[in-house]
Amino acid sequence: MSFRLKTIIGIAIIEVFLLSLLIFSNLYYLSNSNEEQLIVNANTKATLFANATKDAILSSDLATLESATDEIIKQPEISYVKIISNGITLAEAGSEIMLQGIRDTDSNLSDVDDGIFDLSFDIIESDIKYAEIKMGISTFQIESTFDDIQNWSITIAIIEVFLVGIFSYILGSYLTSNLKRLEQASQLISTKGPGHQMTVKGSDEIAKLVMSFNDMSKNLRESYDQLEYSLQLQNELLLESTSSRAKIEAILEASLDALIIINQDGLIKEFNSRAEEIFGWSKSEVINKPLAAFIIPQHLREAHTKGMEHYLLTGEGPVLGQRLELTALHQQGYEFPIEITISNIKIGNQEIFASFIRNITERKKTETELRLSSKAFETVEGMFIADQRGQILRVNKSFTRVTGYSEAEVLGKNPRDFLKSGFHDTAFYDDMWKQIRLNGEWSGEIYNKRKNGEIFPEYLSIAAVYDEHGERSHFVAHFVDITEQKNNENKLKKARQEAEKANEAKSRFLATMSHEIRTPLGAVLGILDMLKQTELSQKQSNLVKTGEQSGKQLLDIINMILDFSRMKAGKLEIEKKPLRLHDLFIGVKEILETHAINKGLDLRLTIHPDVPQYALGDATRIRQILINLINNAIKFTEHGHVEISAQYQKLNEDDFVLTTQVSDTGIGISEEFQKKLFDEFTMHDESHARKQEGSGLGLAICQQLVQLMDGHISVKNNDNQGSIFEFEIRLKHATEEQIIIYEHQYKPKTVITNTDIKVLVAEDNPANRMIFGNYLSSANIEHKFVNNGIEAIEVFQKEDFDIILMDISMPLMDGIEATHQIRRLEQNTTPPVPIIALTAHTMDEEIKHYLAEGMNGHLAKPCNKESMLSCIQKWTSNTLETSNTELEKQLPEGNPANAESEQPELIDQAVIDQLIRDTSEEIVPELLQFYIAESEKLLEKILLARDDNDANSLEFNCHTLGSSSGAHAAMPLHYLARKIEHYCRDGSPDQAFALIDELESLAKQSFKALDELAKKMSDNGSNAGSNNGQ
Repeated sequence: MSFRLKTIIGIAIIEVFLLSLLIFSNLYYLSNSNEEQLIVNANTKATLFANATKDAILSSDLATLESATDEIIKQPEISYVKIISNGITLAEAGSEIMLQGIRDTDSNLSDVDDGIFDLSFDIIESDIKYAEIKMGISTFQIESTFDDIQNWSITIAIIEVFLVGIFSYILGSYLTSNLKRLEQASQLISTKGPGHQMTVKGSDEIAKLVMSFNDMSKNLRESYDQLEYSLQLQNELLLESTSSRAKIEAILEASLDALIIINQDGLIKEFNSRAEEIFGWSKSEVINKPLAAFIIPQHLREAHTKGMEHYLLTGEGPVLGQRLELTALHQQGYEFPIEITISNIKIGNQEIFASFIRNITERKKTETELRLSSKAFETVEGMFIADQRGQILRVNKSFTRVTGYSEAEVLGKNPRDFLKSGFHDTAFYDDMWKQIRLNGEWSGEIYNKRKNGEIFPEYLSIAAVYDEHGERSHFVAHFVDITEQKNNENKLKKARQEAEKANEAKSRFLATMSHEIRTPLGAVLGILDMLKQTELSQKQSNLVKTGEQSGKQLLDIINMILDFSRMKAGKLEIEKKPLRLHDLFIGVKEILETHAINKGLDLRLTIHPDVPQYALGDATRIRQILINLINNAIKFTEHGHVEISAQYQKLNEDDFVLTTQVSDTGIGISEEFQKKLFDEFTMHDESHARKQEGSGLGLAICQQLVQLMDGHISVKNNDNQGSIFEFEIRLKHATEEQIIIYEHQYKPKTVITNTDIKVLVAEDNPANRMIFGNYLSSANIEHKFVNNGIEAIEVFQKEDFDIILMDISMPLMDGIEATHQIRRLEQNTTPPVPIIALTAHTMDEEIKHYLAEGMNGHLAKPCNKESMLSCIQKWTSNTLETSNTELEKQLPEGNPANAESEQPELIDQAVIDQLIRDTSEEIVPELLQFYIAESEKLLEKILLARDDNDANSLEFNCHTLGSSSGAHAAMPLHYLARKIEHYCRDGSPDQAFALIDELESLAKQSFKALDELAKKMSDNGSNAGSNNGQ
């Protein structure tokens, strides 16, 4: 065998071997690559589809599943797809033949016997299999491509072997060299993959073989490229699937509704961000924890638990799939309304529940406001809504009822075009709209015109409505027809005027009655008082006493009627001044004890030890209540006793309640009569044959007084016999210091320290002139009487008086006009003469009227000597205090310590004697020591004011020192302190400061003298007031 043959055979064998090796290796590599591509592609598609349909599977959203299967089956390589859950097909698509029957899952391409690669994918959540996805991928394209490549490769090999056999002898040597290149190219393909291209030389068989080799490499490269494209597409699909899931999750997170998913044990498995916002809990705080403990109110938790148990047992869930409105619990503890829809998803043997929840608080509020607005619009008030140009958009029924215009007649019109009455000018409407522009609203009374032309008053309110930009968009108007109200107001006004006239007539009647009765009664009592001071027989004394008692009883009745009138008019005021509470009860008992003894009764008084000695209250009114109740008890008790008891109840540090009982053993009071006992003009025995007299006002006045003192009064029958009256009043605690200061510094004294006083008395009643003259003469006071106002003016112009007592009702000229004339004459006189209204007119409004007309004070008639002298002392003391000239005349020049012979007495004996009479010789030393201690403090303040050059403080403290010194007999100190005070008041502080050294020296001497006097009185225990204190 020749070498060529051997070469040809060898080449042929090698060529066949190499081609076979090349073809089969390439086919094997291609087969494996296609199989891997098929498996990867199938698994990728199954995974993407499973991820895309997982939520729908979990929520049993069949519509979404159907849509997903229909969409994926459109891909040409997908032959069928099927979703099975618990043996139930949820969704399927593809060839009906392939969908029928049971298809085994293929693990690799060799298992495929029908051109379909079958695979299965499980849907697993929390280790629970919820569904299975079966999918068929067609292998036709891959097998077809593989067959084509295989056939083509075999064909090429056969052709090449054939050609080698025919032309090997030609190609022997050439083949040897080219096989080398083929071998190299094959190695490149094996190492670097298909696609390498060999250089084609010529056009012979070797060149063709090279070309075929190149084509084969190219085809293999295209297959590789297609495979890489498939892998890239798969990656893109995977990325798209991941993106879609992220989008779905983002959509759920961006949802306006809260999404909460729980399992059948009630544990929370999903809690989106909207749920966190609505309920206030974070996802981490509630996941895998009971739903009921976080968002279900306490009163609904039992129903929730029972509902879950019932559903799991029976499968019945009436709330599932329903839109419900319930109450939920916020993290902060408050409840709020929600709208909820609940769906169940069954996965295997387990179920989950998905809830879509919406907070409807604002919606509920809006619904409520809309309902209220709707109801409000149909109110009895007329209403209309207008746009920003004032054109009416809507009216209610009341608008039509009031104006007569229907809605159709006024829509689109401005109210002024048909309602304007013409009663208001342009300025009125300009001001109205100005207020609306500034404040957004206006309200007031306005006159408008009805459809029938009638003008009517209405109360109109207009409010502007603003849009979200703060611009006025509408106007809402409410109006009420106030015609009837105006008519009623006119009637009430007329009735009020008539009532005021009647009240004024009543007041005039009471004032006239008081004056007309008091004037002669004063004369009667005055004459009786004068008679008592003369020598009388026992019979005459008894007659005077009887007359005096009758007169006082009549005066009490008058005072009672006036008190009642003041109470009805709301003009009676309760004072709050220091009083000795125990002494008040004891004093009342002493007053009425004689009356009780005369009737053979025992008058008893029991004051509980807790009742304080001192209090702040109205002693006069408390005494009035006690006297009235005790008098009644004595009056209606024939045998036995009358008992007064006082109890104490503390309210706080400042206030307490005083409870007082007045019980008797008298006739008692029927329960029927007790109901009207405190009515005015009511008496227990109202027959003409009654034994006891009275006005029927006493208890009514007591009740009013008790109520004015924040208390109440009641009556009941005693268990044995008689009745028990009880009243409670509210008082304030007081100290002994307050009592002493009030009684001996501010309480008026009836000591006339200036016997040079001259009094003018204007009084037309001869009896009163006789009585008053007796009072004044007994006090050695110079006085002069006139009969009317004209005479008073004439005498005033001729003589100087320290005080004028002026009657009001006098002939020719009354006291008020006379006061006017005197005040005009005094225009250049300083200070003016005090004018005191001496009258039987005692109503509060009358007294205020006298003061407003220029008078300084009031002295009620009938008056006794004590009250008249007290009044004169009060006002003449003020007169002396207001005159610097008089003070300078009365005080010695220089320092009293350097002029002992000319020094006035440091202590006024008359004042000391009066203090003893007013109190007792035992208490006066205590008063003096108290005065010295307080005055030494005032002196320190005065010296400090001098050091600080503080004229205001100097004036105030000198005023206090002067008042206190005058009340405690240190008259020189009193006058000097007043002098300094007036220098400060008149704008001459330098003159005031110049007298302080003198004041200091005089004060120390006065304090020393009073201290010695107080000690002497205490040591002797006798009347040391006869000494002058020097």
